[in-house]
Amino acid sequence: MSNFNLGDLMGKLPGSQRAGGVSGDTVKAARGQVDGVINQAIDRLAGTVPGGEQYASQAKQAISGALNNLQQQLENEVSRRMGGGGQP
Repeated sequence: MSNFNLGDLMGKLPGSQRAGGVSGDTVKAARGQVDGVINQAIDRLAGTVPGGEQYASQAKQAISGALNNLQQQLENEVSRRMGGGGQP
């Protein structure tokens, strides 16, 4: 399994050098890349565990829910820092 650092990933994405460091678009782009990495990792792990394939979809859904929450928090913080107020 390859290692990744979200900070490194964010720094390589378009728009990551804007004032404030991160834009909402950057967060969404990072989320897409993180989804891909995590889904591949789940598929690989599921393939190594007998019967694991039957749980891969459930694991992906659980991770997606957690990432949705994190993404919302990041977008709110980006909006707040850029003067948009964001949600509390």
